[in-house]
Amino acid sequence: MRSHTARTTPYPTILFYLLCLLVIGLGSWRIWHQTHPKPVPDRPQVAIRGHAFTVHIADTPAKQALGLSGVGSLSLSEGMYFPFPEPKIATFWMKGMRIPIDLLWIRNGIVIGIEQSLPPADNTTQALPTWKSPGPVDAVLEIAAGAAEKLSLQVGDSVSTEHIKMPTQ
Repeated sequence: MRSHTARTTPYPTILFYLLCLLVIGLGSWRIWHQTHPKPVPDRPQVAIRGHAFTVHIADTPAKQALGLSGVGSLSLSEGMYFPFPEPKIATFWMKGMRIPIDLLWIRNGIVIGIEQSLPPADNTTQALPTWKSPGPVDAVLEIAAGAAEKLSLQVGDSVSTEHIKMPTQ
């Protein structure tokens, strides 16, 4: 008579490895989506070097004077876009700002200058520092401080927009 020995299968080991793979996969997916946020459809967007910024539009003098004043934080995919009806030398200040920002000066869909990590204004001083565009611009993009460097944005980069109407005079 033949003896039958119980053959154990490695189900607990296989389940353990599958669970580990699932945890690693979910963690990787979460990190990917945090560092590569999906643009919000039908919201105004500005794209540079393949990176889309969902933006608020400062298309009136009142909105332009206010800008990002009072905003407490910006992600790498957020910003404020300042379109102008005609190219002009633009001057920006940091009045009421709570966070540092990068400024991108834009003319005819090309970045013509970048100001990096502009500090919030010290509201205790009388004179606020200002930053002037390097030439006439028809738009300015404010983004999170350090984003221009982190995303390798450069003078000469092409800028495209979606769902943005240029203001008329």
